[in-house]
Amino acid sequence: PFSTPRLNNDHCGNTQSLLSVERLQQVQPLWRGKRAAPGVLLIRSLWSKVIQHESDNLFSNPTTANTNQTEQALDGSRQLRWGVDEDCRKRLIDFCTELDNRIYREGFLADGFPTKEALDASVDFFFQYFPMPFIHKATFNSRKTPGSLLFSMCLIGLAALYPESSKPFVLHYQKVLASLPLRWHLFSRFDRRLLPHVQKLIRYCKSELTSIALLHCLPAQFFVSIASTLLVIMEKHGLFAAYLGGDLATQLQAVPDDNENSWKAWARVECWKRMILYVLWLDAAYARLMGSAGVVNMDNVDVHLPCDTLLFEAGTFPKFLQAAKRGSKLVEARMEVRNILATAPPSLDCTSMITLVGCLYLKGATARHQLRGGNDDIWGTQSCSPAEILARDPMGDTIVPSIILLAQKYGNLLQKKNTITLLGWNNLCISLTVDLNLLEIALGRDGVAATYKATSLVRKWSRSASARRAILHASQIFEILSSSRLHGSTFARPDLLLFTSALVLSMYVFVMESKAEDQNTQAYELLQEVDWTAVEGEGMLYPPIANSMGYQSQDPVMTDAAREFIQHGGPISFAGEDQLGGATAARKVLLNYMHLLDDLGRWRGSKCSQLLRAMSDF
Repeated sequence: PFSTPRLNNDHCGNTQSLLSVERLQQVQPLWRGKRAAPGVLLIRSLWSKVIQHESDNLFSNPTTANTNQTEQALDGSRQLRWGVDEDCRKRLIDFCTELDNRIYREGFLADGFPTKEALDASVDFFFQYFPMPFIHKATFNSRKTPGSLLFSMCLIGLAALYPESSKPFVLHYQKVLASLPLRWHLFSRFDRRLLPHVQKLIRYCKSELTSIALLHCLPAQFFVSIASTLLVIMEKHGLFAAYLGGDLATQLQAVPDDNENSWKAWARVECWKRMILYVLWLDAAYARLMGSAGVVNMDNVDVHLPCDTLLFEAGTFPKFLQAAKRGSKLVEARMEVRNILATAPPSLDCTSMITLVGCLYLKGATARHQLRGGNDDIWGTQSCSPAEILARDPMGDTIVPSIILLAQKYGNLLQKKNTITLLGWNNLCISLTVDLNLLEIALGRDGVAATYKATSLVRKWSRSASARRAILHASQIFEILSSSRLHGSTFARPDLLLFTSALVLSMYVFVMESKAEDQNTQAYELLQEVDWTAVEGEGMLYPPIANSMGYQSQDPVMTDAAREFIQHGGPISFAGEDQLGGATAARKVLLNYMHLLDDLGRWRGSKCSQLLRAMSDF
């Protein structure tokens, strides 16, 4: 978000606020307090190390004679699905004992260790619901998996499957894992003898990513956590610069392709490709949470896109071959974030689309923060639209065209069935059509005086095409989350999405101006599906270009209504109720979002829920 310009007090004398002075004083402490913030490369040998790894699975320990004997002894015995046996359980107990010996928690009483059945079920949950599948199920074996990694996977499953009984156990060890330094993870006594530094770094990445998925730390704590260290290390080693790693297809072709070894080598490479993308998801998620720029420089990001999920999920070598024969490519294209317009492939899957949406969000966040730095009055002299500001500077002038390209080229991925993709898309567009920092100030974040000043600028913004597009995206997020439920571990935080959307729509409704001609005009219903391919760049592309892509809609009635509304405005309705503007209508909007957030269960009583409740209180 951009800095809010200073306004002379005499310009604000008649400005109203959605909240009373007393309510503003109650709301201000509830705000999160966020403010705008500003060797030898591993990539050069990465793919050869991964291909030559002496174990079927990328994250497994190399097979030894003792391991083979153990496997043979267990062949005839009853095994759980993921091979969690008493030896695995004992190894995890030893791992936790070492953790406890390093950090003393006063008052903590052990509640016992989970059974092997519970641990195996937790691994099963991890594979079913982790947001980015980047560990190969077909070659995974719990008995060969390092304790630090296996335990992190189990914690995620335990937290989801046994939320009440496992809560003390999970919270304790999640905090312990998060507080340990990088050096401990790389050189734990359990792994010291096993792997070279490169493989330990790979394992550290996977272990930390699974651990971070559990964390709900305060925004200010993130950049001093091991998560930021992980991002910095990977970037410095060139892991986001695929062009430095040589021709991946050539390196894979060097492996004989007439046996299972070629499949397993391919799977290890695919694991790493997907993990790199997941790290970018992580960076985008925390940037959204903090309202800041990310860690990774998007202008240098060049990544291998993931292959077809059917290939990665194939349970056997013959099934893998069948998927390949049906046309699934074994090596996908590379994508340069700074040059999406030229390097976008003919088709994408949801995983690649989510990655690109996250990268464009990070690119936009970085540009906004850098452009904001030298001029506190940038909004007062130019525009209330972040997209318009970016369009005027070489640093960000390709962001909006890239976003429009995604909708035009991959519109099939912006359908309601692709929930996570659509949520990310709408959130990205909100970030470019409204200054969320301004809305937060207008709703009491920085006190009474700042509230009145910010509300004047919100009124100016509400008259723009950007504002009308913003409320479409905000309403779409409400509609998506009211008709579908997110399950498993995901970075698409519904509490943050709903809170942001509530701010956008409620402030628009509060300051909206009714016109006499609107009385005879049918209101545009906000909770209807929008064809973003037909909407194109309306409200976001500057200067506006009519029919910039030459797209002809398949449903001119519905899509023309959305585009016409963005262009020309008009009356609106929300859930069938006409919105007439003013404080009462705005509070009703906030109440709708608050009730939906509470209905999601997990986020009832969260900071976002408390804020919405306080702001909507009559």
